[in-house]
Amino acid sequence: MTSGRFNPVVLSFSFYKELAVGLLNECHSSDRRKSIQLLVREIRTLGKTTALKMAVLADNKNFVAHPACQNLLTESWTGKLSDDNQYFKLVIAISCPFVAPSLLKFRDDSTLRSVSTTSDSSQRTEDSSQLCKPCATYFRKLCHFFQAPEIKFSYNFLSHLAFLLLYGIILLTDFYPTIGIKEMILIAWVATLIIEEIRQIIIIDEYCIRQKLYNYITDIWNIMDVITIVTFLSGMILRFIPVSICGQCFYAARIILALNFMMFSFRIIHVFSIHRELGPKLVMIGKMVIDLFYFMIILLVFIAAYGIASHVILYPNQPLNIALARDVLSRSWWNIFGELGIEEVSGEACGNRTVLPYAEHCASLDEEEFSSYGCGDFKEDQCPSIDWLVPIILAIYVLITNVLMLNLLIAMFSNTFSNIQGQTNVFWKMQRYHLVREYESRPMLPPPLIVLAHVYLFVRYVIRRHSPARCPKYASKFRLPLKVSEDKDLLNWENVNAEEFLRKRDSADTETTEKTASDRLEAILRKVEEIAEKIPQLENLEKRIEQLETQLKK
Repeated sequence: MTSGRFNPVVLSFSFYKELAVGLLNECHSSDRRKSIQLLVREIRTLGKTTALKMAVLADNKNFVAHPACQNLLTESWTGKLSDDNQYFKLVIAISCPFVAPSLLKFRDDSTLRSVSTTSDSSQRTEDSSQLCKPCATYFRKLCHFFQAPEIKFSYNFLSHLAFLLLYGIILLTDFYPTIGIKEMILIAWVATLIIEEIRQIIIIDEYCIRQKLYNYITDIWNIMDVITIVTFLSGMILRFIPVSICGQCFYAARIILALNFMMFSFRIIHVFSIHRELGPKLVMIGKMVIDLFYFMIILLVFIAAYGIASHVILYPNQPLNIALARDVLSRSWWNIFGELGIEEVSGEACGNRTVLPYAEHCASLDEEEFSSYGCGDFKEDQCPSIDWLVPIILAIYVLITNVLMLNLLIAMFSNTFSNIQGQTNVFWKMQRYHLVREYESRPMLPPPLIVLAHVYLFVRYVIRRHSPARCPKYASKFRLPLKVSEDKDLLNWENVNAEEFLRKRDSADTETTEKTASDRLEAILRKVEEIAEKIPQLENLEKRIEQLETQLKK
């Protein structure tokens, strides 16, 4: 089987990745605005996709980490807000949003679409009305403030913290068979989250519903959201079953909802992906979980082997049930963490009671024989046999698992850490793209108020279906539709830069080849000079040999 290093397909894929980054670098050095337009322009021949989207699907991290892509992400992340706004002002504006128009600075966002001039006068009026100029009205600035993805992100984070606070209070203090007001608010809150997940599936840029679902579930956070919501619904279904019908259902609902609270809490980790230092750590955790999975496959072999062997010696002839599997695996599992149970494996678990020969346990005795063996009142207790072999097996098992296997796991984690640490910036920029892309398309209201935004979007969709001119389609910064003439001009500019890039690349390759040939020629000349310097020495040596031969003949 051809290795990945010399696989022609892999080599070709890497080659075109490098070409894409090189061409983008050439375009960016020529004109930064047009290079951004190349990233987000709709390619009609490829289903109206974009170059940036294809780079993300191809997992071209170096392409996404390019300054052109990052400038686009920065503009999208701040929205109409200026990059000069200080953090403490943003905090004040988030705390009291009605002072944001007078406290924060706004910027003009028309430069990205300056190349695109719409022929429709109504569209022109719509675009010009959306420009954030110093003379913009208070309410328009307030709307721009709420539409900025970084503001959406902040409010969604605060909303999730409030949701967890309400959820925790209900589970800790107010979870009874009779439903209360707080629990009804919680259910309504989760219902808005379900609607938002449905909306995210609908807005995926695919025409086939199957492809939409596939793209949705390829994101690990979406999978986690689905599992979390399904778990919540399962707990609530059990919670509403009357106690008279199912006495244990309410108890099961409490357990499921407690675990569901943990799942909702883990969702906060996704917030860390926007941070330059914490974001790559999430990638490390994901890679280490994969390493841990393969490690556990090997470790389970030793756990099962030791657990069964030791249990056979200590407690033979056990009845086949779930408790047997639990006892066999739990003892060997906790031995890894230091719970050795020396008294049990050495036969001292029954104290001063007589241990049955051949490792028979006390529970197997009849009522008449029970007291004669000194088992006391512990008829259900199992008395292990005294055997010198089990402590030896335990010592070998602990040596393998605690010394060998755990150090192997640490080495695997260290290797994963070093591999990602060298590309921390690239991984973080890829994560940044996904987060910015998500919050750029989110409604500006956080849950549970997001239901108002859902109603507005639905009404807008209905109006647009009947009268598209009255309600134009939402314009995303990650998609730039152009006229045919404008698209042609942009492609001509791209072709010029492509030819320049290829010329520089060929000249660099030629210079490299010439330099290599020149270095080789210089090395050959040095060898020739060294040989030329040694010729007189060889002639002298030849003369000495002739003199020695002459003397020997005499």
